[in-house]
Amino acid sequence: MYWYGVDLHTTKKFTVAQLGENDKIKIFQFYLDPDGIKQFKKMLTKQDKVAIEASTNAFWFYDNICDGVLECKVINPKRFEVIYKSTSKTDKKDAKLIAKFLKLDLLPEVYVPEKEIRELRSLFSSYRMNNKIKVMAKNRIHSLLRGAGISISKRDIKPSLLIDLIRWEVSEIIIKQVEIFLEQIRFTEKQIEKIKDEIYIKAERYKEDIEIISSETGISVLTAIGIISDVVTVERFPHHKKMISYLGCAPKVDSSNGVTRIGKSHKESRKLTKTMMLQGINHFRNSSDWIENFYQDKIKGKRRGIVRIAIVRKKLVGIYYMLKRREYSKYRNETLHKRKMEEYERRVKKIKAEREDKRKKREEEYEKMRAA
Repeated sequence: MYWYGVDLHTTKKFTVAQLGENDKIKIFQFYLDPDGIKQFKKMLTKQDKVAIEASTNAFWFYDNICDGVLECKVINPKRFEVIYKSTSKTDKKDAKLIAKFLKLDLLPEVYVPEKEIRELRSLFSSYRMNNKIKVMAKNRIHSLLRGAGISISKRDIKPSLLIDLIRWEVSEIIIKQVEIFLEQIRFTEKQIEKIKDEIYIKAERYKEDIEIISSETGISVLTAIGIISDVVTVERFPHHKKMISYLGCAPKVDSSNGVTRIGKSHKESRKLTKTMMLQGINHFRNSSDWIENFYQDKIKGKRRGIVRIAIVRKKLVGIYYMLKRREYSKYRNETLHKRKMEEYERRVKKIKAEREDKRKKREEEYEKMRAA
């Protein structure tokens, strides 16, 4: 049996430390390509254990080798850096340290979700990035107009704005820039809808969980899918507090010598759920009198951000137990919930039909080319 520590990079080579039962270490280097992976896999047996430090390609590496070993772990680099930064850092030393701590079973691990969840997370990253581009374009238009003495709401930034600018005799340079950014917004909105289509199709296998989470008033199907991509399954959390902390909605607590300090929320957490639910705070307040009363009661003497997080935390506690017990929200608006799910099913059906039509057209064109 061997323990392997892998110092993985995104380019060129990766370094492997092989630690035996007699504590002897051998160092190997392989090219980070299909041939290099094959060479490394030839060394492995079903009795070996491998550990990889988390990076952008760590899950890809994990997928390629996990079937050939007894155990494969992905290390949490934030928690492990305290150890490896205490010595001079080289690829060989890092690989050796990983192998040694793997043998001692002292490595802080990262949860490795199934491939479908990772693909959903990747889609949501692209979705958020495109939303940021759209917001940046709107902010730039808003800034250009303020510089020209025009004050309008960001909600009024739309294609028809160009006609108003001409009528207001705004300079040609400003109009040209606004036109460019409006075109960027239109293009980005199309990209966002395409990504949402991919998210809805990819999430179809989690339909039962989507239906449970979206039964909570104020949570859309898209937000429900975002929560699923972060949480994966509530069974991996022994208590709702663990899940809330994992989602970055619990403050850090430092307690020493009888003094307890409440800090900011954890930075080492999934951020998607918190972001999407904070965007729906007004929906939660409008749909529930007790949430609105809670907000108004807690807002006295506290920052709004803290109270908003407290509302999200309350909602997440409910979602945890809904998923645990496999039941709808007790505050469910049945008509609204049914409409949400019907719209989701309709959209998925439409996307599939459009893709099937495209596939048939491609096949017909291919057959025509072959016949010619």
